[in-house]
Amino acid sequence: MKITPKQAAELLGISVPTLRRWSKQFTSFLSPGARPGKGKHRSYTQGDMAVMARAKGLLEAGLTYQRVAGILAGEGEYSGGRSLVPTPSGREEEALIPIPFQEALARALELASQRNTQLAEAIEVLADQKAAIQELEERLEELEMTVQQAGSSQDVDRLRTRLDILERWQGRSWLARLFGWW
Repeated sequence: MKITPKQAAELLGISVPTLRRWSKQFTSFLSPGARPGKGKHRSYTQGDMAVMARAKGLLEAGLTYQRVAGILAGEGEYSGGRSLVPTPSGREEEALIPIPFQEALARALELASQRNTQLAEAIEVLADQKAAIQELEERLEELEMTVQQAGSSQDVDRLRTRLDILERWQGRSWLARLFGWW
């Protein structure tokens, strides 16, 4: 799949002139289509996009063009931005996912796992809180019955107010209850 300079710039979140400058700076790491001769149009491959994404990350980290080129050179000349992986037969074949995207995917999976753990903990807290609320409601009903039998309307009103507060608290979203938002 060929990607136009405009599409490539949009995907990378940079301007077309910046993309053109990077294409000249890192030309030895790009496909022939990304470094055409005079009068020909540039086009980028997925591998070129992986190289440019890696270069963008390094430049944003404060590295110079020379240092970025050195790092890219350490990763080898143009390989389409893909890594070789062993197959069950022992032969090495090209991976389907470019290296920078593999790294980004691994980070995203790690973050998702952490978030999943946090949500599981929040669910446990909410289950405990729900059980505590149910116990309080049962006790409140018992007290209300006792007070009604004793005949004190002022106490009954106070208990009803408490019950209303509990019902409102229970009706809020689990996130609001977790963080104590009213």
